Amino acid sequence: MTAHTPTPWAIAEVKTSCGRCFKIGSDEMLNEGGKPTYVCVYDDYGYGDNVQRANANFIVAAVNAHDALVAALRAVAQAKMPGESRRIAVEALSALAVQAGPAEPDFAISKDNVDQTWGR
Repeated sequence: MTAHTPTPWAIAEVKTSCGRCFKIGSDEMLNEGGKPTYVCVYDDYGYGDNVQRANANFIVAAVNAHDALVAALRAVAQAKMPGESRRIAVEALSALAVQAGPAEPDFAISKDNVDQTWGR
C-alpha cells in the first residue's frame, strides 16, 4: 500500500463553476501543477462558514494531530506501569492498526504481550 502524503496538511479554498472547493493536502499537493493529488470537499452553491468548511477543517486537524496522538498512545502503552490507562492505549493502537492496515504495521503492540506482562 502507498504511504500517505507527509504532514502538515492545509486547506486552500478555490472557486468552482457552481460554488467552491476546499482543497486539502500538503503545500506540495496544493501547489503542484498537472494532475491534482489533493483531496477536495466540494461546497456547491455554498458560502461562509458551513458544514463543508467545518468538515474540511476537521479532516486537516485530524491528519495533523495523528502522529502526535500515536506517539502519546505508544508512550502510555509502553510505560512500565500496570493499569487501565496502559490497556486503553494498547487497545487504541490496535484499533489504529486495524484501520490503517498493512501500510502502518508499526501501530501494533501485542495485547497478548501486555496481558502476559501484567498477568491479566
